[in-house]
Amino acid sequence: MSTKHIPEIIMLGTSLESKGGIASVVGIYQKNDFFKQNKIKYIETHKTEGAADKVTVLIKAILIFISAILRYKIKIVHIHSASYSSFFRKSIFIVICRLFSIPYIFHLHGGGFLDFYSNGSRLLQKWICYVLKKARTIILINSTWEDRIFEISNNDSIIFIPNAADVEELPALPGRTNRNLLFLGDINENKGVYDLLRSLVKVVNDYPDAKLIVAGTGEIEKAKSLCEELKITANVEFPGWVSGDKKKDLLIKSDIFLLPSYYENIPVSLLEAMAYKITPVVSNVGGMPDVVDEASGIVMSPGNINELTQALSTLLANTQNSKKLGENARKRVIDKFSPQKILPQINSIYAAIN
Repeated sequence: MSTKHIPEIIMLGTSLESKGGIASVVGIYQKNDFFKQNKIKYIETHKTEGAADKVTVLIKAILIFISAILRYKIKIVHIHSASYSSFFRKSIFIVICRLFSIPYIFHLHGGGFLDFYSNGSRLLQKWICYVLKKARTIILINSTWEDRIFEISNNDSIIFIPNAADVEELPALPGRTNRNLLFLGDINENKGVYDLLRSLVKVVNDYPDAKLIVAGTGEIEKAKSLCEELKITANVEFPGWVSGDKKKDLLIKSDIFLLPSYYENIPVSLLEAMAYKITPVVSNVGGMPDVVDEASGIVMSPGNINELTQALSTLLANTQNSKKLGENARKRVIDKFSPQKILPQINSIYAAIN
């Protein structure tokens, strides 16, 4: 992505056309003129194409990165990273930062980073410790990891800054019947999709008009097979990955948002759903309890199908309560997670480093 100003900060992350949380978060920065205001050059280090294209994008990013360092006086490198391949890609840029003595911010995304560290070899754990320790600041997007990341890194500069969500003027919300359920994300075991489908059996028995939209990529055929086995096929749709107007259309029509994950951070999809007055039902993992409180939704234990079923039944039985929770959910996002609340916190980190 080109910039007309002379950059002072380089930000590294995935392509803004990619799927996932980092692209969503950085897209919000861009939409709110954060790049221009802070003289940021954004370099895409990854795209969700084939293996050959990914290598090409990475090599190009390395060359652009080195060229920018040599050409401009770069004061900060802001690195958005998750686990596994994302972390390994960013490691290349961290080595370059160290060689040129440029301070970097390590902005940690993804819900599986602690397992990535714990399950890694001793050599990998040492490298993770080094990367985190040498960061000028570590940004966490959920508060529950702060102690553990400090144990790993011994870095005193760890700051909790949650993801932001754009809170647009809401259009009319026609067709909300308190029967439209929505899941947005990867379709797999870790996201709790199969627990969600199993919980739906009793729900559709009591509420035959309940409809669940499972929007995302992943194990779609496996999920469809389970629906057939559970005899709930008529109540579940799989539209695939949605974005833009298609996603907005689902958000406008949905009443309840479901994310019973086993691992999570602060999903942008959760914030987006709440901004549309959709009542969230989420598991108490990662940063989701930072987002959803008892006045704005329901927080349940991951893997507890009975608890998930009860949460759904409670909301479907009481339309007024569900609607009130949805209204509070939007207010909570406006008060705590809007760009106007989040971006100044990042500005403060930049100012402190400068």
